[in-house]
Amino acid sequence: MSKTSFSDLIQRQAKKYGDRVALKHRDYKTATWIPTTWNQFAKIVTDVSNALIELGVEVQENIGVFTQNKPESLFVDFGAFGVRAVTVPLYATSSEAQVHYILEDASIRY
Repeated sequence: MSKTSFSDLIQRQAKKYGDRVALKHRDYKTATWIPTTWNQFAKIVTDVSNALIELGVEVQENIGVFTQNKPESLFVDFGAFGVRAVTVPLYATSSEAQVHYILEDASIRY
């Protein structure tokens, strides 16, 4: 079995499915569903991976992701997989003390 990252899987899906819809998310302001194609998904994941490299993220470095449940969370996760970094979720509902503990415990630089 070959070694393949989850990030590579997104790229393969984009080659296979191209402009077919990979996911949709709800825009609550306009009450519409916004599609993201496999090609768009793959491009965003590549852009995130490149941005993490530019920021100096190291292999197996923990990075904090402070967000609500939204598509950008997936993009960051898969982009991090591409550079072999580890995402550590920090939830918007977490208290300041909880966020501080997670940052320290996971050795997330800030």
